[in-house]
Amino acid sequence: MKEVTFQDILSLEDYEAQREERRKKIIQLKSRRRISLGGEISLVFENRETVINQIHEMLRAEKITDREALAHELETYNQLLPRPSALAATLFIELQDPNNIRRELERFLGLDGGEHLWIDLGSDRRVLAVFEAGHSEEGRISSVQYVQFPFGDEERALFLEPAREIAVVIDHPGLRARRVIDPETREELGRDFVDP
Repeated sequence: MKEVTFQDILSLEDYEAQREERRKKIIQLKSRRRISLGGEISLVFENRETVINQIHEMLRAEKITDREALAHELETYNQLLPRPSALAATLFIELQDPNNIRRELERFLGLDGGEHLWIDLGSDRRVLAVFEAGHSEEGRISSVQYVQFPFGDEERALFLEPAREIAVVIDHPGLRARRVIDPETREELGRDFVDP
């Protein structure tokens, strides 16, 4: 997927003038790109539009106007885009009890290592999640993780078969869940394989 460049980013003033309308559209888009697993994990599959929105919101929040600082944000957020033949998502551990954040997060230690999260393509075919490094350490895990699901040609073809049931699966001691991807979300995510 084509990286976000300086030309894709509005000035703070222009973004502020368009923000409400843009936010409505991005909320609708993200609703089609969100998959919830067991009420405790959700995945928002990223694309150029969602990443551009995140950059705009970061620039707005931090009041960033310096070109060098913007270049750093572009470099950082472009890492969220799907790599060729991949889907990419931001994974959120949705904490239920704000008084026990550490204990709740500890339930998910090790989620980012091993084979705990995948896209089930049926027929014993799966695409394992590859977690971005640096979001956990000994005895701690971040509630926000970035993952890529790298597809080979055969796996991509299976994902795009309309009649095939496709699901996202988590199999971890902290949570076991399986969620079939609905047709609207499948269609939306399928565009990520063909969008430049």
